[in-house]
Amino acid sequence: MNQLFDLNTVEVPRSLIKNEINQLKQQTIQQFGGGQKIDMDMLPDDMFFDRAERRAALGIIVSELVKKENMSADADRIKARVEEISATYEKPSEVIEYYYGNPDALASVESMVLEDQVTELVLSQASVKEEKLPYEKAIQPDPEPTPKKSKPVKRKVGSTKQSKVDDKAKATAKAKTKTKAKPKPKPKPKPKK
Repeated sequence: MNQLFDLNTVEVPRSLIKNEINQLKQQTIQQFGGGQKIDMDMLPDDMFFDRAERRAALGIIVSELVKKENMSADADRIKARVEEISATYEKPSEVIEYYYGNPDALASVESMVLEDQVTELVLSQASVKEEKLPYEKAIQPDPEPTPKKSKPVKRKVGSTKQSKVDDKAKATAKAKTKTKAKPKPKPKPKPKK
């Protein structure tokens, strides 16, 4: 997603950034609030602005990619994901009924499945650069990208057929992934004397 973000610029409306800031605040309160009633306004917007802007921009980019590629969430994958989620509960059948009886809950699963499909599409068209890393570095999570203060996110997603091809080519030609742990080659057998 880092490469997708870096290669495609979009104009991000302030309202989307504000919505993302509110979601990030709510997540922070849930995570660290310990069930206490905490006023969201106590947390400054600046604390979340960069992450919110990035999330909003990625949402627009992924949405545009879904539209351009005419993608939709695969029904079999949705069913499998709901079953996977429900398997962790004592009564899986009730959880399955809940998801299929609640359009909002099912929409969240559809969104996860569609995001997985977009990731697969981008990776299938990306050029992969293998990189040898020491084990300690390979197991470290990727760092959060540092915000670019001097360059605000204001890029337009192309709308013509040619720009569609150009955008897709840019995203696929430059997307890179790291090979985190490369198996050691088997030693060649020594000739017998």
